[in-house]
Amino acid sequence: MRQLLCVPQTKLYELEGQVRRGAAERGAAETKKMEFQEEIQKQKEQITHIESMYKRQLEGAQVTCSQEKVNFNTIWCQKVVCIFMEAFWSLFMVKNVNIVAIFCI
Repeated sequence: MRQLLCVPQTKLYELEGQVRRGAAERGAAETKKMEFQEEIQKQKEQITHIESMYKRQLEGAQVTCSQEKVNFNTIWCQKVVCIFMEAFWSLFMVKNVNIVAIFCI
């Protein structure tokens, strides 16, 4: 003969309550998880934006640096040419130094 297990009604209500609380806690945990994932995604997007801004600034600085080097080298070469021209004219004792001044403006 089989014996029927008899569970009191209050125990059933208690178990149902535990199941509901567990489901609610699981739902709250899922909600928190989604919120954290959204926050992480926002932070990743911010990092990507900052990286791209930094990259543009760095590229701009490199272009400016290259232009400054070209300008510096051009000016330096002009000065060297003037120095050599002055030395050349002084070696040959040219009386009219104004010719050198025209080239070294």
